[in-house]
Amino acid sequence: MDLVVHNPFDTEVNLSELTVTVTGIPSGSEWSPELVDVEILDEIILDPKETRTVNIVGLFNRLEQANLLYFKIPLSILARQPMTLQISHVSYMFLSLLPAMEPLVTRGRRLQDTPHQRQNKIYAPDDVIKVEIEDAIQRLSAQFLDDSRLVLYHGECREMRIWLSNVGTQAISEIWLVGGEDDEFCVDQSETGTRLMAPLLRLLY
Repeated sequence: MDLVVHNPFDTEVNLSELTVTVTGIPSGSEWSPELVDVEILDEIILDPKETRTVNIVGLFNRLEQANLLYFKIPLSILARQPMTLQISHVSYMFLSLLPAMEPLVTRGRRLQDTPHQRQNKIYAPDDVIKVEIEDAIQRLSAQFLDDSRLVLYHGECREMRIWLSNVGTQAISEIWLVGGEDDEFCVDQSETGTRLMAPLLRLLY
């Protein structure tokens, strides 16, 4: 999940102790704040009119946290067991002096199914951001080293580098790279120096 932070002022500002409020319901047990570690960002400095993106990542173990490659400001949420998390607020210290908290929930849609609902302002429950934390037995993290917008001319070939990390707890034996009917992938194999090109490519380890 991405959280966009914008500085509307004509001067530099800093936000310290930025974090999010998290609650959740793990399967088979009661919720406890001790089941989740939420990272606190020490400081974010924003230039005049600057916009930054904070990438909120839900993790299941420390191995995932150590192997992720970030291109945005990371804020990790580490869960000790599979569960559903609800992220309701973001809090920070404005200019390291003023505490602030902003809701991340959005108002539910206005209900108009019955005459009573149409005659009165009645809304559905607020929409809360939910994150599913799954068991990381086998999980692959794949990220492009260059995450800028990719625009290709007809017939053009472009080299893209992908960072692959096994952030699970067991080995991964097969990786499938699947494209559309008209797509072709040309993959360099650094160990052999050869290239493989096919609409559907399977990489074996």
